[in-house]
Amino acid sequence: MARRGGAVSASAPAVQARGAWRSLTFAVTRRGPVQSARAWPRDVSALFPARRLVEAWRGDGANFARYTSARGPLFLKYRSPMDRDARAQRRLANEVAYLRALAPACPVPSAPLLHAQLDDAARLGHVLMEDLTERTVGWGAVPTGEREARLVGIVRAVADFHAHWLARPDAWAAWRWRAERERTRLMEGLAVPPPGATVDVLDAGPPVCAALKRLDLSALPVTLIHGDLHAGQFLLDPHDTGVVTLIDFGRVRAAPPGVDLAHLLAVRLTPEDRAALAPTLQRAYAARLAEHGVTLDGAAQWRAGVLMNAASVWREAQRTPSEGVREALRNVLDAARAVW
Repeated sequence: MARRGGAVSASAPAVQARGAWRSLTFAVTRRGPVQSARAWPRDVSALFPARRLVEAWRGDGANFARYTSARGPLFLKYRSPMDRDARAQRRLANEVAYLRALAPACPVPSAPLLHAQLDDAARLGHVLMEDLTERTVGWGAVPTGEREARLVGIVRAVADFHAHWLARPDAWAAWRWRAERERTRLMEGLAVPPPGATVDVLDAGPPVCAALKRLDLSALPVTLIHGDLHAGQFLLDPHDTGVVTLIDFGRVRAAPPGVDLAHLLAVRLTPEDRAALAPTLQRAYAARLAEHGVTLDGAAQWRAGVLMNAASVWREAQRTPSEGVREALRNVLDAARAVW
């Protein structure tokens, strides 16, 4: 508490916390987005009777929960009133837009959307989907000896996703590609070093920036991309039928398809794993595109994807200088040294 003019007044954080608690208290009576794993607004709760919480946890920019219900298993992603992150709110709105408008027509399956609601002014919202946990397996459950074959299936699904939207630009026109705006944004970010960056990382900034400046982004084919591909974004069929379910669409956007492939192979894989796996996975991706009648300049897409990811992860390391982000930056800069 802080004293002002002889009276006792609440500090700003205390006022914010009290407001958030009041919002949460009334969440069960008012209409609006879900704000708690346990207490839902009555209008949303009525749509999903006999709901029982299985588990709940906090993630990056959102909270998550799983339920059983009379309508089947449910998976909830929601924003807490205590979390005022505007970027996280935009990601949730982006995911809702994709799931509502585009996911039903995409050949790469996603968890079916059951309900969604946003309050951008209050930075609140929720997405409620069918929970596929019991019908699929995550990457962590795949035996080591099966992982390369499963990765081939994953990049084939990525190619299906890219080829589908490449042929339908009018469907995703709301996600506009602005090549020069993107180049400027990425180059400006490289001017600020990430906290705690090592000398080899700092030395890589200027060459990446110079290579981005020379890159002819306007000449590259553009499609709708996932934007944050890694093995954890895929749910796999436990019987290995080849069906791959893609999840988490908060970073969906228009960009050259090489941005997705480079994120998966250059950002998420160590240099050693990339050297061992990337050639096979790149060939599988290109072959699957060819089945759709699509031929891309693989070298140009890879170069653009690696350089753009290097600049993006550099910016992420400025905001979140965690060891995981630093490792991702080292991975992608290692790949960038071969293309700048």
